[in-house]
Amino acid sequence: MLQTIQALSANAAEDPPGPWSLRLGLADVSVSMDVSVKMAGTAVPGARGTNNEDILLLGEFGYALTPTWTALAAGYHAHHDHQGGGALTALAPPLTGTIGKLTYAPLMMTATFQFAHWQGVRPYFGGGYQRVPTRRASGDL
Repeated sequence: MLQTIQALSANAAEDPPGPWSLRLGLADVSVSMDVSVKMAGTAVPGARGTNNEDILLLGEFGYALTPTWTALAAGYHAHHDHQGGGALTALAPPLTGTIGKLTYAPLMMTATFQFAHWQGVRPYFGGGYQRVPTRRASGDL
């Protein structure tokens, strides 16, 4: 399960001078996995996998279609090595303890509609589509 918890914008200006915008920020990405390990068809008691959390650079490009509509594209690149835990730690060494490797690069395409300023706040709503191309590799566990 992939979960992006927060993004911090590094954009200094409230409204960019032209229709194009670029924002860079940080994304707190947590990867959660469930591991079921079997040997000869029998579950290994106490075998589990470790969960990773990373702070990654997030980029966003935007284009103001009108004063109220904006189209946005955002994404980042991540790589996680999933390690064995619990009873699986007894196998490393001689093995590395790696269950698998995951590389992914989510791309989000969104559009937002901004309402007029109201008491110093400019509310908006939006929606979009997300595609997550992934590449997986097996480990030695």
